[in-house]
Amino acid sequence: MKNYFEKNEDCENTEDTRRFIGDGTTENYVEFFRGYKEAGDEGRESTENTELDSEFYEKIPVWRRSAVEKAFENSDSQYIEFVDKYKDNLKVGFAQENEGSFYRDNKVFMNEKYDDDEYAEVFPHELGHYLDEQQGWYSQRAEYIDAVNSDALNSMEDQRRQEMLDELFAGDVCYNRHVSDILSSMGMNNADVVKRYWDEGVPYYQHSTEYLCYKNRRQNEIYANMMACRAENNQETLDFLKKYFPHTYEETMKSMEGTK
Repeated sequence: MKNYFEKNEDCENTEDTRRFIGDGTTENYVEFFRGYKEAGDEGRESTENTELDSEFYEKIPVWRRSAVEKAFENSDSQYIEFVDKYKDNLKVGFAQENEGSFYRDNKVFMNEKYDDDEYAEVFPHELGHYLDEQQGWYSQRAEYIDAVNSDALNSMEDQRRQEMLDELFAGDVCYNRHVSDILSSMGMNNADVVKRYWDEGVPYYQHSTEYLCYKNRRQNEIYANMMACRAENNQETLDFLKKYFPHTYEETMKSMEGTK
């Protein structure tokens, strides 16, 4: 996720996007976000976790396996089985030092400059792109596009948008980078949404409007972010998505049908 109208050449490029708040460094953001994660554990759904098997973790660099394990420590059994179902083609590589993280052709490219906390936050999003493609780009189906368009129109209507933002910033969901990026895509970087993040002093993660105008990019990113939220399994976050983006959330979850 890049900030403020930078063109992405790949399906994804994930970087810190605090252009106007603080110094915008990765270290600055990670410290800011860590407080949310530590305070937010009590909001996580209490569900059975089935650990991913060793074949999945063998695809991850040895020194990053504990970070990836942390990323899925609260995932429920349905999500874990969904990942396990499609794990065989997955490859994990390294982005160039000056790049963010991105996904391309069955391979997740991760930035090695990330500390383990940020690595754990970013990896499920990139994995979401992989899961999308393994299903023949589920997010490009007509039903998914219709769901995104419906939720975008409804959520960005003036009164509904105000209600959504008030609820977002009344709790901890506003600190979730994936939710921020969903709002970026749904509203095509709606000026009122961006201003509210700025006014609240909360990091705003986004893809540029130019990037989102490329064919299929908008729903690709929404699917990946929805899946990342599903991996985190925070009930407050999931309830927010169900309430304000119900059709898209439902269509995203349908992609997991066939796993319990």
